[in-house]
Amino acid sequence: MNIEDINRHWLVWLKSNFDYSNLSLDQINTIQKHIENDLPFVCARFTPSQMDRFNLGYCCTPESKNKKPKRYSVQANKEDINKYCPPLFISKVTENLPRQYSDKLNLLINMFTDAGLSEPGVFGSYLWQSITQEPHIRQNSDLDLIVYTDSLDSMCVCFDIFNKWELMSNIKIDCEFCIENSIFFSSEEFFDTSKQVIIKTRNLVDLIHKKELFKKLQSIRYSPNLSSMPISKKNHLSTQLAFLACKALYAELISYPKPGLVSFYDTGSHKDMDRITFTKSISTLYEYFTNIADAVMFNCSFQDMVDIGIKAEQKMLTATNDINTHKGAIFSLGLLVAATVKTLKNNIPLTPESIQNTLLNSWSNDIINHPIPNTTHGRKVVNSYNSNGILKEAADGFPIIFNIALPCLQHTLKMTENWNCSLIQTFFKILSVLDDTNILFRGGKEALSFVRNEAASFLKNNGVYNQNWYTTAKRIHQSFIEKQLSPGGCADMLACTVFLSYLKQLLASVFGKIEVLSNRNTLC
Repeated sequence: MNIEDINRHWLVWLKSNFDYSNLSLDQINTIQKHIENDLPFVCARFTPSQMDRFNLGYCCTPESKNKKPKRYSVQANKEDINKYCPPLFISKVTENLPRQYSDKLNLLINMFTDAGLSEPGVFGSYLWQSITQEPHIRQNSDLDLIVYTDSLDSMCVCFDIFNKWELMSNIKIDCEFCIENSIFFSSEEFFDTSKQVIIKTRNLVDLIHKKELFKKLQSIRYSPNLSSMPISKKNHLSTQLAFLACKALYAELISYPKPGLVSFYDTGSHKDMDRITFTKSISTLYEYFTNIADAVMFNCSFQDMVDIGIKAEQKMLTATNDINTHKGAIFSLGLLVAATVKTLKNNIPLTPESIQNTLLNSWSNDIINHPIPNTTHGRKVVNSYNSNGILKEAADGFPIIFNIALPCLQHTLKMTENWNCSLIQTFFKILSVLDDTNILFRGGKEALSFVRNEAASFLKNNGVYNQNWYTTAKRIHQSFIEKQLSPGGCADMLACTVFLSYLKQLLASVFGKIEVLSNRNTLC
């Protein structure tokens, strides 16, 4: 690391011969004591006109338990710096905290680990108490975190974790996300309903439209990396799979442009739902995926799985004010989570093929014979248009997911190294072949023919490999909105595909390299 790498929230130690000129006597005494005790300062924003000078902050021990710690700031030159380091990880800070805090922080660490996320850094009162061993944490102190990530779906999972942990710990989290190691913004501001967000860099603070930030995140050359996530066949398997399933749903939500569908950019063909509706819905499904994984681990029946799914639907509808956002995903993605658990439970090496075989051998008959009321949209479409429907697709082992979508996603990711491009290419591939009952219900066979032709045309023109792909996809997106078409079934298939892709990366280091099945259609 070079001194030029120092950024917001980094820790900086000053030399003993630091220049105290122009400081008050009180501040001179506190800085001298700070340096003598080998305590760090925290780097704040740089002054644009003086990029070689560092604005540093430090916190002094409170005079009594009833008084807040005093916070000071000071400027320093490069020559004044003795050593420096990035923010301390939460596990390092936790080592030096009393158990009343460390137990709660260890729970948060475990949640990040189970979700396959790198643990966050810490600043603020929890950092200062860990470093100084003095009582900086007050009854109402926030836990100040910084999460380094270039992945929008990981940010969504982080925010879910924060909300769950706050309820369990009764401690509020104040988090900053950092992308490209240079742009910082508040997680709470990022996920609220406002259209703008404050971003901070080394030398400026700016207010920008969130769409600009979304677009920047999607342009980053990024591939999901879960290789550091430990996998357990017993203790944490259910929670890990639940996090991956929710992360896959977030990945589907954030990808753009997917014709007619809700995203972080707009509401697509929908007037009754937006990204907030979807994030609320996904947040409720973590418990469902955990429950269905646990149930399969203990040899539940297919009807038990159905009952768990019905409860999840009810909880989802409560969170969304009776708006159906993920009913299809509860069924399809729930089955893949269940098949993954059963494959591992039976000590079968985990591959896409083994998951598919487990699904076929375990529940194919139950699925196809499962009674569906004639009043549902899906059943009406199947009866009216002689369409396969999702039950037939699932009973056949989701051939579109395993044979077409998954190879396409992994091939495109390898070629482009761009997550959003790969998701959009895969979505159009699914759109070109799936009998989406949402499309049939809204517009009949004419609408299905229209969406398939649009998808086929996009792919024929090289899809995301065409330099104008984004403009073309947005045009198709707008045409779907005008016709009020929303291919929600394709969205569910995309989330399922992403889940399998996550699994392949996660388990490669445990079960060996898992190849894309070479005998399957990989044309993209």
